[in-house]
Amino acid sequence: MTTRSNGRRLTTTQRLLTASLLAALAAPAVYAQAITGGLFGQVPAGEPITVRVTGTESGLVRTLQPNAKGVYRTRGLSPGQYTVNIIEDGETIATRNVIVSPNANVTVAPLAASTAAAAVAQNAQQLASVNVSATSLASATEINPIDVSTPELVSNFSMQLVNQLPVGRSPESIALLQSNVEYDDQTTGSIMMGGATPAGNRYFINGFDTTDDDTSIGGHSFPPEAVDTTTVVSDGFTGSWTNAMGGIMASTIRQGTNKYKAGYSLYFTPPTSRLLEPRGHDLVAPNGQLYHFASANRHDASFTQYLWGSGPIVKNKLFFFALVSNNPPSQSRGVGRQSESFGSGRNKEGMLNLTWNITENQSLNVFGEGQWSTSSYNSYALTQNYDPNSKGKYLGWSGGLTNQHFLVGNYEYNITPDLSLVLMGGYVGETTGSRLAGQYIDQPFVEKVDPVTQIGTVLSNNTTQFYGVPRRFYKRGFTGKLNWDIGTHRITAGGEYYKYAVTEVFESNPHGYWILYDRPGATLGNGETVPGNGEYADEYIRVTGGTVPTVAKAAYIQDFWNVTDDVVLYGALRDDIYNYKNTDAVTFIRFNKLSPRLGASWDVDGDGTFKIGGNIGKYNQQLPLNFTFGVAGVDLTADKYYTYTGLDPVTQAPTGLTQIGAENIEHAATPPSSDQLSVKNLKSNSSLEYNIYAQKVLNSNWTGLAEFSGSKLLRAINETCDGAAVDAYAHAHGYPNYDLNNEFTNACIEFNPGSDLVIKRDFAGNGQEQVLTVPNSYYGMPKVPASTTASRCS
Repeated sequence: MTTRSNGRRLTTTQRLLTASLLAALAAPAVYAQAITGGLFGQVPAGEPITVRVTGTESGLVRTLQPNAKGVYRTRGLSPGQYTVNIIEDGETIATRNVIVSPNANVTVAPLAASTAAAAVAQNAQQLASVNVSATSLASATEINPIDVSTPELVSNFSMQLVNQLPVGRSPESIALLQSNVEYDDQTTGSIMMGGATPAGNRYFINGFDTTDDDTSIGGHSFPPEAVDTTTVVSDGFTGSWTNAMGGIMASTIRQGTNKYKAGYSLYFTPPTSRLLEPRGHDLVAPNGQLYHFASANRHDASFTQYLWGSGPIVKNKLFFFALVSNNPPSQSRGVGRQSESFGSGRNKEGMLNLTWNITENQSLNVFGEGQWSTSSYNSYALTQNYDPNSKGKYLGWSGGLTNQHFLVGNYEYNITPDLSLVLMGGYVGETTGSRLAGQYIDQPFVEKVDPVTQIGTVLSNNTTQFYGVPRRFYKRGFTGKLNWDIGTHRITAGGEYYKYAVTEVFESNPHGYWILYDRPGATLGNGETVPGNGEYADEYIRVTGGTVPTVAKAAYIQDFWNVTDDVVLYGALRDDIYNYKNTDAVTFIRFNKLSPRLGASWDVDGDGTFKIGGNIGKYNQQLPLNFTFGVAGVDLTADKYYTYTGLDPVTQAPTGLTQIGAENIEHAATPPSSDQLSVKNLKSNSSLEYNIYAQKVLNSNWTGLAEFSGSKLLRAINETCDGAAVDAYAHAHGYPNYDLNNEFTNACIEFNPGSDLVIKRDFAGNGQEQVLTVPNSYYGMPKVPASTTASRCS
């Protein structure tokens, strides 16, 4: 835009004043799962102006050319301070200082009206140029600015800001700053976001989904000394985030700069004491029996120390951040009903983050981390239940070793000012093993059950019931997205792939697992009756586990449309595919779920200080591996019953054995089929969520937020083990001889509450499977809860 006054072009300052009075600025594509950020601004259109962006600490220099409307933008900036110089005819006519954060875009503020008016007065003589310097509203320790480029309600917290607040520094503690986030102090000790359970949240580190997919609760954690920022989205997130029915917590690791820095932190945990670290409380059941004993447990003082450093390897090009941590050994004591153990443990950790500015438009970040934890326990028998003063014989030594490794890389290429490519790949793995030693480790486990109280008492020297191979968990994932600005549209198309698996095998004590009973005339699991005086031995045999993998894939496309200078409309469509596999790597459940999402926002005053917005969309989430492991893993469970004449004086194992009937096999050593595990019409869980909100900057230290949000659980997945109901319905509908237990031993089945159960079985007993639809009314299962709503002001 060219403006003339009295036949002359306006001065530079007057043109900047004109730009500052424009209603709004176009914004670049919204970030999600990113370790970089962006900035945008506007200068008078049609003028020969160049914008130079310089990293104050990184030395990165990027030159931008405003478009026909005077809008300039750039992506892929590492977090930190940047100077934006507005240049005309080789001279800097204005300077802005901004702070770029991950997962966000910062507005390069135009000249304030008062400053511009003063500058215009100074230009009454038609000065050739005026140099103006200004700093944007946001700084590392001030309030988070309002991002008017997106309807998404995002909170981005720098660790510098968090360190000044009276809160914890974990992602959960930071998320609790949101008034619609609650702490679950009853079961998981995690947080609940957006009305969902703790299993509905997702955790990210440098763009990689580190959520613990074994349980879906919590994520891979890092010391606060290594964290730069944490982004929190409690509801209404866009399609480029992975699916979740709760909220998002995304953290980034600190990066190095051209300045060498180092630090040391030491944390002290006091020992058990009445004043600072009181012992736990014992819990007693209604019948008066003690079922949780904690009053004799204690631990010694412990220390956690961190040493970190950062700086340039090659100035302006290659940077590092490194951290090591160490927990010296600390002692503890735990008291059980029949034994007491003394433990010692320590933890070590190391990490390295490398940032390479390949060119001014290409960057690569690689982060690696490893943790090593060890523990050891010496156990002693107690001659009196729960009495630590009645220490008896030494039972043996046990120990554990846990190794965790994490590696993630991020590559970003700003191909043109309007086109960028972002790629991420990562891996996280954990191996947990246990070690046993002692003179009794090769002896059987023997327990005798009291016929009155039904409480078991260990008779053997060896108290180990199950032996396991090292547990292994891994997750690897890749994501990619292409951001393209076309006119007033900002389009992102992307996809992601994650594969994760757990390997875990347990077996009953290979030297023997014996349970001694006294039940005259009782009927055993194999249908036999206990002979004689009722004393018999149950040899319990169990092998369970294997490797169960899950593959989660997704593709999405989303569009941010600047309908006017002040109004942004958002639309997205996300397609998720979940493949759940059994221990034979065969898919037994597959979900394909489309999730549409819509949003809108209005920059009320046109200056980014007052925003009204709203979102509505469908969300779903994958099932945890412990579900897959529980229903699709190998589970061989069997019992052999014997009468016996005595006990071995050394091992207490039964002697003089005579087997009672055949072996009772409860579960066979083959993974179940899809038809055995779920109904044919099983569908993914899903919810409908919405929010309406208003954000207002009150001053440089305060912002206000009012939000009304709600969610409706559309579909859930549950399990019923009522095999008798299936038998009864089959008997009444043409299959009078069907017996579920004759077909397979696991009668439990996954289904959607509120929906009919479409079951495929060999109901006729002819070797061919038939489909039978059991109405939901037959089970009487209620539908999922209708909806939840919440409002917050902060």
